[in-house]
Amino acid sequence: MFQYALGGVLSLKRKSELKFDLSWYEGQSPSYRRYALDAFAIRGEIASKRQLSAFRSPLARLMEAFRSPATKRIVHEKAPGFDPAVLEIPNNRYLDGYWQSEKYFRDKSDLIKKEFTLKNGLGKTAQKIAEKIQETDSISIHVRRGDYISNLKFSAVHGTLPLSYYELGMKTVEQKVKNPHYFLFSDDLEWATQHLSSRFPVTVVTHEEMTENEQMHLMALCKHHIIANSSFSWWGAWLDSRPDKIVIAPKNWFADPSKNASDIIPPSWLKI
Repeated sequence: MFQYALGGVLSLKRKSELKFDLSWYEGQSPSYRRYALDAFAIRGEIASKRQLSAFRSPLARLMEAFRSPATKRIVHEKAPGFDPAVLEIPNNRYLDGYWQSEKYFRDKSDLIKKEFTLKNGLGKTAQKIAEKIQETDSISIHVRRGDYISNLKFSAVHGTLPLSYYELGMKTVEQKVKNPHYFLFSDDLEWATQHLSSRFPVTVVTHEEMTENEQMHLMALCKHHIIANSSFSWWGAWLDSRPDKIVIAPKNWFADPSKNASDIIPPSWLKI
């Protein structure tokens, strides 16, 4: 979604076509990762193999190695964090990176939020939860574990947030919201339900009969948010347009201290 947001802003600015490289998904199990942006009202088209070969073929990569910095056609993200020079790149470029900063698309936030709406709305199960969210002082709380635990590489970079983070986040919310109702989202609901508890109501949002896109939409419907060090709940909180929302985010986004996370969390969010 960060990649799309940057690409979408650049395509508007340059009045150019926006193409998506989905070749990474060819080597992934659908149960682990699948392309899901097509559930949203986005612009752009999937790039063909012929179009991608202009950037990714062995010959194209060889030619790229001999180009001057100003004429290189593949723009690599240098490091985590906002790089204003990326917003000035010319047409016909291939963007390679995560681009996890609101600063790339903040000026077009209304458009991006509109494009990240579900084309087909919510199913029956999600709609029932949506009604409950709208009737209460709803707080989304997201626990990300999954591949942050099972994948050693991801674990070293991201790590998992301690229980104390969520306990402090809930305590902070309860000092500001009179009757909070928590809506719990997680890829490890067994762990989350065993370890997180509150004297206030908690609704567990299960994965059954519901897509990940619907879950993110439900997060965005909540009035306040306690997010994980995960782009999934980052977007769930960011897509909420309420100016008075409380968003609690981890000050240590990465387990790896060498990773710069200063541009990931918007300044209005509370870091703990």
